[in-house]
Order: sequence, then structure tokens, then C-alpha cells
Amino acid sequence: MLKIIGVLIFFSFVSACTFEHEGPDSQVYVNTLPKGGLSVELSEDGQLVNVLAIESSLSKEHQEIFNASIQWIATESDIPFSSLEGKTAFDLVQVANCLKKTGNNSTDCI
Repeated sequence: MLKIIGVLIFFSFVSACTFEHEGPDSQVYVNTLPKGGLSVELSEDGQLVNVLAIESSLSKEHQEIFNASIQWIATESDIPFSSLEGKTAFDLVQVANCLKKTGNNSTDCI
């Protein structure tokens, strides 16, 4: 009985350690965000500084698309944030969608 419990614990541990953490959503979104609006600004060290202001200017549905897109760019793409400077929320979703389709480091999407 003790052997069975030990084997079950072992397999539970092994199976729990083999699951990969799911990355951000790689869904390509229909971009219904409004064109125009606030543009991405960067700090001197290259970090995005006004994401919350951009987000607050969007509807709840658009916020979800914007946040999923920026999260995907930040974690799954190879492009630097500096290439996003001056882009609107609409533009950023377009960039994310393009990168998801063409490869995560394509300069054609910027």
C-alpha cells in the first residue's frame, strides 16, 4: 500500500512539472479599436509610460484586446518597445496581429 501511494505521488509530481505554462493569447483579433487617440510614449530607458492612460481611453471590450495585444508583444515577440513609440492602440493591435501571422520578429509589421 505504501508503494502504491509513493508511486502515485511520484507520477503526480512528474506530471505537474511537465505541463508548460501557457503564454499569452495568440489569437488574431478583429481590430475594432478606434483609430487615432493617444500614442505610445517611452521613458528615457525605453519603457512604456502611458499604457494606463491609453487603456483608460478605451471601452472595456477594446481594453481587453489592447491588453492582450500588448502582453503578447511584450512576452512573445522580439521587437523592442522603441519600435512602438508613436503608435496608437489601434496601431499596436495591428502590429500584434501582423506579428502573430508572419513571425514574432518581422520588421514588416512595424
